[in-house]
Amino acid sequence: MAASTSIELPPLALETVEIPLIGTSPLIVHAWSEKALRAMADNQQKKATKAREARRAYTSTAYAMSDADLRKQVVQRAWADFEALRKRHAGLSELARIFEAIDQARPAE
Repeated sequence: MAASTSIELPPLALETVEIPLIGTSPLIVHAWSEKALRAMADNQQKKATKAREARRAYTSTAYAMSDADLRKQVVQRAWADFEALRKRHAGLSELARIFEAIDQARPAE
């Protein structure tokens, strides 16, 4: 164990200095308008609401597949995703066979 050494510090010489500030308008810190305050509060609330909705929106696949209405929603969403994929990658000839298979698998409406 190292030996301890004590150090004595001299007292600080504290002084007060007054500095006059000259400006063209008074200093107002955080002088937000009511409209700006509402907009910020609304924005923060929307983020919190979206996060809560995202947590509530999750449904396990096993549960969704066991409920007829939820299963229908999942399948409709999958078909919509396929269509979005087709639009996004329509120019890729490498995916043409996949798109053909999707067309064959899709039930008639």
